[in-house]
Amino acid sequence: MITPRTRAFTLIEMMIVTVIMAILAIGLLFAFQGTKDKADFSNQQIQVVNLIQEARGLSLSNLMVESGGTDYVAEYYKLEIAPAAVSLTAHADTDEDGIADASVEIGEVTFEGDVFVRLSTIFDAYYYPPYGDVCIDDCSTGPTQDTFTLTDGVNETDITITIYGGYPEVEE
Repeated sequence: MITPRTRAFTLIEMMIVTVIMAILAIGLLFAFQGTKDKADFSNQQIQVVNLIQEARGLSLSNLMVESGGTDYVAEYYKLEIAPAAVSLTAHADTDEDGIADASVEIGEVTFEGDVFVRLSTIFDAYYYPPYGDVCIDDCSTGPTQDTFTLTDGVNETDITITIYGGYPEVEE
């Protein structure tokens, strides 16, 4: 009489399948880590572009700036681009009585992780109300545009600001 044999996986077969699954899981982990880093970089890039657009928008709206309980007319908005941060400050030379020099920080993007700005020299962009006029660095003889590179060592984005409109032009 023939007895039926029960077929099962051996221990070696189970170990091989487990090793293959572990290798695939490690590969997926590295793939998703790269995606997360790219998303973090894109988020900081968007914050920088939004801050630049806010400078332009504020210079076109000609709003009052409040500092220490006093309202000032903003004379200009200074956008300072440095390796570790991009900041926007409103400056008012005088109040209605001709007293005080006020500056109010509107916003700042401080870079996190490996993200930094690579540029040849630190530059400033000035946005003047009420028409949104823009100048870069020295307003009398400054350049008509300047470019800085936002990078994290892997991803890079060039952002150019021109005096013709003050819009940020992004090139990836």
